[in-house]
Amino acid sequence: FLSGAYADFFNEYFMLDYFVIGDAQSDNAYAGADNPANFQIDEFKIEAVNSNVERDWRYLYSTIAKCNTILDNVGDITDPALTDVRKEQIIGEASFIRAFMYFELVRQFGEVPLLLSEIAEIDLNKLDEIYLSRSPVADVYAQIIADLETALGSVRVTAPDKGYATVGAVNAMLAKVYATMEPHDWNKVSQYCDAVIAGGYSLLPEYDQLWNLSQENSAESIFEINCYGWDTGGNWGASMFDGTDWKKFNTPTNDLVQAYDDEGDMIRKNSNIRFEDVSGKWSDRYWPLTTYPLINKYRDFNGTQNFILIRLADILLLKAEALNELGDLTGAAALVDEIRARVDLDNTTASSQEEMRLAIEKERRLELAFEGHRWHDLKRTGRAIEVMNALRDGSGNSLGYALDENRLLWPIPQSERDKNDKLTQNAAY
Repeated sequence: FLSGAYADFFNEYFMLDYFVIGDAQSDNAYAGADNPANFQIDEFKIEAVNSNVERDWRYLYSTIAKCNTILDNVGDITDPALTDVRKEQIIGEASFIRAFMYFELVRQFGEVPLLLSEIAEIDLNKLDEIYLSRSPVADVYAQIIADLETALGSVRVTAPDKGYATVGAVNAMLAKVYATMEPHDWNKVSQYCDAVIAGGYSLLPEYDQLWNLSQENSAESIFEINCYGWDTGGNWGASMFDGTDWKKFNTPTNDLVQAYDDEGDMIRKNSNIRFEDVSGKWSDRYWPLTTYPLINKYRDFNGTQNFILIRLADILLLKAEALNELGDLTGAAALVDEIRARVDLDNTTASSQEEMRLAIEKERRLELAFEGHRWHDLKRTGRAIEVMNALRDGSGNSLGYALDENRLLWPIPQSERDKNDKLTQNAAY
């Protein structure tokens, strides 16, 4: 059962939609390709019948259901081959995965049903136990934290590879949760970032080693989807973002390319983006076909490219953010400079708390582009509306986004509301 829950990290959500949500919905990427559902997401014109919205809800709750089965049943197994220690580890790992899925749900949909028990069979007289109303956002976050705290006391310190829940992954998730929930708890963010940093992780010497397949499951990686080939869960997602056989998803924006150029950040630009002449292959409203950008971060199409979901650079910059919010500008600058030094950039010139906020935001964008973080960063810092509505194409023309508070959340899928009349809809849908 636990293997089945981990296997869901190879489904369409984590191979494709996770990156559409985090980057195509932000100023890092245009939707690309030819999928109308992705165009709606990119342009903040999502409808409640959007196919991506519907499938992502199903994917996330399907994994939650698997975790519930584990948590409700592992304690009853009497086979002596399953030791008490391993039972506790399984409980911790399932709790971590469930928390991960609820974190995805609450960030995208806001209030969501909290399904916390296995549905072993359907009793038509007890449908209230199946069809739940939406729980307040605060309750969802409380459950996420409770699951992660359970995991923290149970999971292994290390694992065979970075695709398993470990103490470092749990601490990293707790830091990210406390930085996202309202109000932010910067002391908790700092505490859990410190726990990760003390856990033996370190930055790789060269940025490109993260993506060139030479250092998978590296000292920098905290939680990573391990792909070994088509027989055991291959990474088909890489070919969704790079290649010239068809127009790919998540085309890098003019604004992101300009951000790398303005910073003189050629190391990360070249690792993250490459340009191709695609004349005669397709049309595009944003880029000349002779110099068309493609994501360069995911380069292996043989099924063995790993996806890194959490790594140390993310946590170091989150720690810098916490220090800045707690009034330690010098400490924040030191961490930002550590990230910049790896890619041969000068120290930050930020000299006030507000300047440092923007410097950290920029550094996270350039460092973590196409890893699924940017949209969530803009939302949790309250910057999404300002940044997205100001976005321009390569000719300086406004992209015409009309993002407002109501469109920061996705709609509850209409197909789910058709089945469950307790599900209210988010505003504006």
